[in-house]
Amino acid sequence: MPDLGSKVDIFREAVLSESRAEAQKIRDGLELRHREDMKRRGDEVRIKAERYEQTRLSEISSREERRISAHRNHNKHTLLQYREECANVVFEMAKTHVEAYTKSDEYPKHMVKLLKKAMDQFGSVSEAEVSLRAEDMGLTDMLRSAVPDTVLHFKEGKFVVGGMRLVNKSIGLRIDMSFDTAFTDLFGRFSEISGMHID
Repeated sequence: MPDLGSKVDIFREAVLSESRAEAQKIRDGLELRHREDMKRRGDEVRIKAERYEQTRLSEISSREERRISAHRNHNKHTLLQYREECANVVFEMAKTHVEAYTKSDEYPKHMVKLLKKAMDQFGSVSEAEVSLRAEDMGLTDMLRSAVPDTVLHFKEGKFVVGGMRLVNKSIGLRIDMSFDTAFTDLFGRFSEISGMHID
């Protein structure tokens, strides 16, 4: 039978062993909690960092988009200005050329051709109303002699570049051969093709 000392040693060893096991359990629990806490804090830091990065990226992206948009609008405005300047130069060149032509010896001959072309479109008519610009009213005798079978009534028209406009009320037909209308049509097509606008 074990003596009292042995029993005490056995009891002490059992208590120590249980204490060690309990201490290890506590250490294991603390380590687990520490690891979980570190992971949770790491996740929080990572999420905050990602949010900050995303916010900064969004700010940078928005700022760059605004800068690019402003630059694009500036370029577009500059291009439109250049197109309008080109269109105005072309218009002025054409206008100068036509003005010179209306003062040349060829212009009255051209007016006779226009009149005869209009008469062909009217067909057999006894009279017609012819509108001319003020500068061309001196051509009336020449134009009358070009179509002697038709009575022409001349009046000053509301156009300034050149050409003529004719009306035959009996058949209800109006023919516009004015350079003004031709210019409008020409530069309308010019604007469609080139993207340039002329006021």
